[in-house]
Amino acid sequence: MKQHKIQITFDASGNPVPLSADGKQTELKREVATKDKISWTTPHGTVDVEFQGATPFANGIKKGGAEPQTVTAESGTFRYRCTVTIGRKKFGWPDNAKGGGTVEVGSGSRTGSVK
Repeated sequence: MKQHKIQITFDASGNPVPLSADGKQTELKREVATKDKISWTTPHGTVDVEFQGATPFANGIKKGGAEPQTVTAESGTFRYRCTVTIGRKKFGWPDNAKGGGTVEVGSGSRTGSVK
């Protein structure tokens, strides 16, 4: 079991984006395995993650954040979007954007790929 802490920051347009484990590059796809734990954090405020459609977590949990969730899916690609809240202001991927991240389960490699 591996712990994945996905850090969210802002791109040049002010949209939240996930960073690679070393914090140096945007990483839109995180490869994980069944029983791994995933959490999302941001140094800017609080982060809320919502999966679009299917979810990699038990009982159909569609939301994530700072609390680690255990991956129960055996395989699949799961798209998510996130919102960062700073004070009372929310920043998220626009509905018309292709922005968002994916969690890929069961692909073999667990290092993630950079895009």
